[in-house]
Amino acid sequence: MKTVIIINVFTSVIVFVAGVFVLLMPGQNSSATVVFGIIMIAYSVYRFMNVISKQRLLKQEEKIEKLKIAQEEIIMNAKKQKEKNENVKQQI
Repeated sequence: MKTVIIINVFTSVIVFVAGVFVLLMPGQNSSATVVFGIIMIAYSVYRFMNVISKQRLLKQEEKIEKLKIAQEEIIMNAKKQKEKNENVKQQI
């Protein structure tokens, strides 16, 4: 997953730089060129925000998985403790 994130960030930066170059191109200040440059910049921002949201989602999923594992451990420990308590009560 790391390589996908790196590729997306790299692509986002390249498209952003290309969009800025298209906007700042001398002698080509037609409305179509300006719109194309703005679209390229907007697309690069979109890709970058998409990468950030995917990273946050992955971190959240990892936290949820850790919580599930911890919850299962607590339940198992509680069952073992209950069994020990029942054994002690039976011996008394």
